[in-house]
Amino acid sequence: MTRKKTTTIKLKSLKEPREDSDGVRILIARSGFPYWLNVKTKRWDEWWKELAPSKSLWQDFVVDEK
Repeated sequence: MTRKKTTTIKLKSLKEPREDSDGVRILIARSGFPYWLNVKTKRWDEWWKELAPSKSLWQDFVVDEK
């Protein structure tokens, strides 16, 4: 019996401090950096703009949250 190699993906807020167990941290945001985040002390390894929701989808989400 062969074992399949698995990859674990954890979702965390970038507001949370980095931990040794985090692995690669990816920022998924379409436009710019979050206003509360200092670029000089970034807490992510890669920035994947392409995976972020469209502006209209994000606006619909924000309206639904209210």
